[in-house]
Amino acid sequence: MGPDHPTDKQACNSPVAAEWAKARAKKQAQLEKYGVFIKIDTADIPKGTKIVNTKWVYMVKRNPDGSIIKYKARKVGRGFFQEERKSYDADQTLAQIMRPKTFRILLVIAPYRN
Repeated sequence: MGPDHPTDKQACNSPVAAEWAKARAKKQAQLEKYGVFIKIDTADIPKGTKIVNTKWVYMVKRNPDGSIIKYKARKVGRGFFQEERKSYDADQTLAQIMRPKTFRILLVIAPYRN
């Protein structure tokens, strides 16, 4: 990867490792706040269940002049490890949902935009 998209190892060993750690902590707190990500005890996982693991993805956000705006970290699921009919039902459709506040704003705007 490049300097603006380091791997986890590169981010942890870089001179700005503290900035990457802050970005990870901020994202982790956000995921837990919205119930997207919860920590589970391995003893609670049914035997034979395959868990989809995650990884951190990093990106430096920059201004047009090249100066750094912020260090951003995302936690992504590695769903390509899933096996059809074992990890999920192939007929099942999942969709992301928006925050209730965003939905209410759209309901207010809709009549004005027809």
